[in-house]
Amino acid sequence: MPFMSPRDIGLFVRSAKTDAAIARLKREVGSAAAFETIYRQSGHPWASAATGYRYERQKYEKLVSLLSERRFGRALDLGCGLGLL
Repeated sequence: MPFMSPRDIGLFVRSAKTDAAIARLKREVGSAAAFETIYRQSGHPWASAATGYRYERQKYEKLVSLLSERRFGRALDLGCGLGLL
């Protein structure tokens, strides 16, 4: 199975547009306000939680396959981003 489908290209284009908008807004209103504005306008501007993208599905399947089968009651993931996984 290929790494990406043609539909996945839209995900990367969307991400690039989001990054450019944030860079522009950061210069105008600062970092915190830039992120607040983007999230208010877009909900989830990078769409990494969107189902239907082969890239995202393969990424999460690979990450889950790397986890130990040991179960924990709690975990701290300092690099979790939005905490989607």
